[in-house]
Amino acid sequence: MTIENDKRNVLIEKAVGKAIDECIKDDVLKDFFIEYRKEVIRMGALGYSAQRHLQAVVEEAKEISLEQGMQIGEKKGVKLGIDIINQLNCALAAAGRNDDIIKAANDPEYQLKLIRELIDKDYGQDSSE
Repeated sequence: MTIENDKRNVLIEKAVGKAIDECIKDDVLKDFFIEYRKEVIRMGALGYSAQRHLQAVVEEAKEISLEQGMQIGEKKGVKLGIDIINQLNCALAAAGRNDDIIKAANDPEYQLKLIRELIDKDYGQDSSE
């Protein structure tokens, strides 16, 4: 345990102890708190630590899930890109436009123009456009 955790636990224990004193003073679960004071204080500190630990685990899981999702999306995007280029090349070859295959391979703007002309008129446009 670090010094910071020790300080935090001391503060939690003091706060829980003060809350217990208030309950005893106001006769709220007085007998219970008198008998189990130490256990309640200890569990209060442990509960707080457990909650922070659980929160850290959840945040880590979100980060891992996001990274995995991005990797899956990237793989799908690469596959879709390869598929659309293959479709374009096949369409150009079937039309006898071999020079366009070479030109498109060296000119991304021309390639996009041909994809929109022959494969998908909306390809590469945001859905918000």
